[in-house]
Amino acid sequence: MTDKREQKVDNRVKYSVTRNVGETIVIGDRIEVTLVQIQFHQNQARIGINAPREVSVFRKELLQAIMKENVRASSAPMSIDLPTKLPTVQKKTDLEK
Repeated sequence: MTDKREQKVDNRVKYSVTRNVGETIVIGDRIEVTLVQIQFHQNQARIGINAPREVSVFRKELLQAIMKENVRASSAPMSIDLPTKLPTVQKKTDLEK
């Protein structure tokens, strides 16, 4: 690694490392993060993540938006009036057809 800086955040350690295109960081023994491409004109870096299927990988801003919407939806008043009893459906006999 070219550069490594540690910063304590919320009882965890946050690492900041410098990578060149094609170089990989290994997290634990099952997750790899590779720098695939840098797009300077768009101020973006494309990364590849190799992780087991049981490991969920989300963009943080998307996960935060989903969680925020779930909280909003769960606290919204119910505006749908559901019937207390559903009507019974009777099957037509061959004679009624």
